[in-house]
Amino acid sequence: METIRHVDGPGRFSHAALDRVSGYGDTHEVTEGAAEYLCDDRGFFERVQAMDVEFTEVDADDADGLEEKTVDELSDLAAEAEIEGRSGMNKDELIAALRED
Repeated sequence: METIRHVDGPGRFSHAALDRVSGYGDTHEVTEGAAEYLCDDRGFFERVQAMDVEFTEVDADDADGLEEKTVDELSDLAAEAEIEGRSGMNKDELIAALRED
């Protein structure tokens, strides 16, 4: 098995050898034959050492993805969580209430 990383070609790429649809920067474990095809023939991937894979550190506050949501999306989540007073809350208050829940 070889580790490969998606570096070129279509932004989203699917192939039978991949365990999921691939986006730029995604890594996959594939057979040597699949690595040869995807890296050498197509050029969409590069071979990497398993230890070369970079991890992005996520701030604990951002791990839940709430900062990226709109007020409407947060309000919907607050409604599902039955948070009282949600209709009068701003984005920061909704995020705080959802994190407390």
